[in-house]
Amino acid sequence: MEGPELLRLWALAGERQPCGEAPFQAEFLVGNRDVEELLPGAARERFLRASAGLWQRGDLRVTAVTSALHRGARAPLPIEGRREGVYVQVGSHSPFSPCLVAAASPQSRARCQRGQRPLASCYDTFGPHFSIRWCNLTLAKL
Repeated sequence: MEGPELLRLWALAGERQPCGEAPFQAEFLVGNRDVEELLPGAARERFLRASAGLWQRGDLRVTAVTSALHRGARAPLPIEGRREGVYVQVGSHSPFSPCLVAAASPQSRARCQRGQRPLASCYDTFGPHFSIRWCNLTLAKL
């Protein structure tokens, strides 16, 4: 096993999982991080604290951490401060906030196609530590 599967297992190894899989899953592209920066538990906890305002309950957990390079992104130029980007998948038993629903709506997707920001009121939820690429947000209800 290698690539994203290995990273996912490594990132989540040893974590106690709550009963049942969280039915509400959101995947964020964090543009200002490399995958190695989000593998440590403390970094994932910081991400969960930042995303806690987007759900009603506090049962959030990181379910996957994958390098954007493994998902087809281009390698960043070797310039100081450039990062590869990381996909972080978060799960919860609580429904998505209106902000997440708005950011993933067809209207927001259309705005992204035109190079505009999606319709959302929670852009600053993750700042200043995590730069979310909102046009890459994916929501799924399992």
